[in-house]
Amino acid sequence: MIQYFIMLICAHMLADFPLQTNWIARQKKRVIVSITHAVIHIATTLAVISLTGWKIPSLTIIAIAVGIGILHSIIDLIKVYCFEDHLNSFLIDQIAHIGVLLPVAFLMQRQSAISYHPVVAHIVIYITGFFVIWNTASHFIDRFVAKYLPSQDKQPKHTISSHNQASDWIGKFERILAFGFILMGYPEGIGFIIAGKSILRFQDAKKEKMSEYILIGTLLSLTIAIGVTYLCRYTTTLFK
Repeated sequence: MIQYFIMLICAHMLADFPLQTNWIARQKKRVIVSITHAVIHIATTLAVISLTGWKIPSLTIIAIAVGIGILHSIIDLIKVYCFEDHLNSFLIDQIAHIGVLLPVAFLMQRQSAISYHPVVAHIVIYITGFFVIWNTASHFIDRFVAKYLPSQDKQPKHTISSHNQASDWIGKFERILAFGFILMGYPEGIGFIIAGKSILRFQDAKKEKMSEYILIGTLLSLTIAIGVTYLCRYTTTLFK
């Protein structure tokens, strides 16, 4: 069952982050936007299940994907109407989305024996890992370190300064570099990333509050990159 669960998580992460635009995220109270997001989840789930090669009857695959899309929309609507957009609601939302995939994975196992293309599964896992590091991590880190950002540097909701955009791109590239170093067998390269960033952001780090913000963001960013990369390497061993 774990293989089904992993692939469903991959489909969820791809549909909920790289395939979800900022506009969709902000407009989910609109019915047409909510339906569009659900359709993206349905299509992504169908693609992942089909491409990885599981021999499940086509109607069953469609029913599973549609069910996931409907449940995802219900959870999203509960979040946007009942909770503010902060770290706790973000985590609860993702836990709920992933939690509903467990019984779905069990149902898939009942419908079909384990049958998949290992190479395709590996590709899906690493692509998902890349986007988790590139995209998903940014959402989590932004919410986590917001309380450490000096008040004068905080931006109103939905507005992003050029400084914050630059910080976001720096974080994305440092995580991708860490991802690449580990996969190539050179984890020691992460030390050069930390050293280089420390030198380049020395002036910002002179401010007490800004130094805390930079340090927490950097350590959290690299921890996520390292953890996700090794998790990807481990999960690929389950598809042989």
